[in-house]
Amino acid sequence: MKGTSIFLLTQLNPNLHNIKIVEGNILDTASLAPIVESVDYIFHLAGVIRGYTQQEYDRINLGGTKNIIKSCCDFNPNLKRLVVISSMVATTAGTLEKPACEDEPGLPVPRDFYGVSKFRIEQFARSCFHRLPITIVRPCPVLGPGDMVSFGLFKMAKIGLKIRYPGKKKRLFNFIDVEDLVHSIYLCSTNQNAVGETFHVAGDKVMTWEDLQELIAYLIFDRPYGSLISVTFPDFLLHFIAIVTEAVYRLFRKPAPFYNRSKAQNATYLSNVCSTEKAKRVLGWKPNHNYISMVKRAGNWYKSQGLI
Repeated sequence: MKGTSIFLLTQLNPNLHNIKIVEGNILDTASLAPIVESVDYIFHLAGVIRGYTQQEYDRINLGGTKNIIKSCCDFNPNLKRLVVISSMVATTAGTLEKPACEDEPGLPVPRDFYGVSKFRIEQFARSCFHRLPITIVRPCPVLGPGDMVSFGLFKMAKIGLKIRYPGKKKRLFNFIDVEDLVHSIYLCSTNQNAVGETFHVAGDKVMTWEDLQELIAYLIFDRPYGSLISVTFPDFLLHFIAIVTEAVYRLFRKPAPFYNRSKAQNATYLSNVCSTEKAKRVLGWKPNHNYISMVKRAGNWYKSQGLI
């Protein structure tokens, strides 16, 4: 999209050697035609993660996906692969006892606007499996160089705080390093058995948000493990904070904040654990990073950028 920052791209390839930047707009089908007609592979990652209403998310996430698929059908029906990046929140949250699997029917959490939009993207993509070689990838939360979504956890750990959820039951989640995610996406584009399939990609182990924050404090800031001061947020308070934050942003006519009602729905998951057996079996994929290397790589990148 015109005006999109290419900062991270230039970090990986400072001179943009062998890279051609072509700008388009997923909401403007006329701009997509000359882009899609001459390529072999398309990786669809464009989308919005902030908004006030379901309509805002659907307009860009679902509408943009429809435009890309339609443009491919019209101008490049011989495309070798279209990889659509979805999210774990597009399906029912899994638990340690019953991890979420790709081929089981599932629904996103109600009122999670982002998750619902991703669910609708998947539904539309599947309806076009007979027209294009499409593969869907569902990543779990991502850690690593370039990630700014989890940056707040590092900032809190630096000052000695961590977010804690109430209750005795642990909330377990999968995480993945950005390098492992990129490798899985590459395999989805080159493996013929990936056509018409959906894959979960995640690290081999699960962890609580509290333990992740303690690991960040220990590895990046040399704090003793278990030394962070807990700040407890009951579920009702997380929802209340989201509502108030949105109201303030609306009052000052600002774009929706990152932490909004949709994110509050995600934050109050009891757990979200997925199985990656299908990706390992079909793609031959496996994660190379564990939580120690994930946290170190992310933290060292934040330090190199002067962010922490």
